[in-house]
Amino acid sequence: MNSLILTLALYYSFCNDLYIDLVNKNPSEENLAVCSLLLERSIKLNASTEDILAIGWVESWYTGQLIPTKYNCFGPLQIKVQYWCKGKSLNTCDPYDDGIKAVQYYIKKFKPLNKAFCYYNNSKKKKCKARYNYKSDYVVDALKAKKKIKKLLSSKKYQHIKN
Repeated sequence: MNSLILTLALYYSFCNDLYIDLVNKNPSEENLAVCSLLLERSIKLNASTEDILAIGWVESWYTGQLIPTKYNCFGPLQIKVQYWCKGKSLNTCDPYDDGIKAVQYYIKKFKPLNKAFCYYNNSKKKKCKARYNYKSDYVVDALKAKKKIKKLLSSKKYQHIKN
């Protein structure tokens, strides 16, 4: 029990520092909870923590997003219910696990990472083409966030977070 509490405290501390690094202001409790859950679930599912947190940042700024958008996307990773949720239903969907599996799918299927991120967001965007190196504004923002995430994860303070 004590190690779980210490782990959660470490995740909250990391997410607090990350949020401040990303936007230079203090996170809300929701931001800390969402970021920590993405971190914990990505580790459990053996996903790239850096990639999951980067996508979570550009998709939701670490907010829950529990009400589907007009495009039927929801959760901190903004997944499409009909493609990624068990039973194709909001009621059976886990926005964290199902979202992480969606990101992992794109990263595995599309290379380089720019293309995976671009296609995860919207493959129909003009800049999601090889001639643009798959560098939409979304991808640029995700890669900037990933760089900050990677730097913070490599700091001595957070070296115990498994990545």
